[in-house]
Amino acid sequence: MEGTEATGETDRLSLAELFTREFMQEYTDFESIEEFWSHSPWEIRSRADVEQIPDNPLDGYVDKHTEFSDAEEMDWVAGTAWAAKRFDD
Repeated sequence: MEGTEATGETDRLSLAELFTREFMQEYTDFESIEEFWSHSPWEIRSRADVEQIPDNPLDGYVDKHTEFSDAEEMDWVAGTAWAAKRFDD
């Protein structure tokens, strides 16, 4: 998990931890979250970069390249899968 003391953020999963290779291969057109973003029209280096993308274009990209209709659904399914795996271990 990652967090920053300077911003007071609590620990958060990195994008790669949340969107595992297995998740990306099962639900998207890409092998990894890095590949997903490298083919997008945005330059993404952090979760903060993702949060700056307006919902409408992001949801369109997600709808076109994944099995999800929008980014919120993709996040929810990834979070649920991460939690299930963590508690199964």
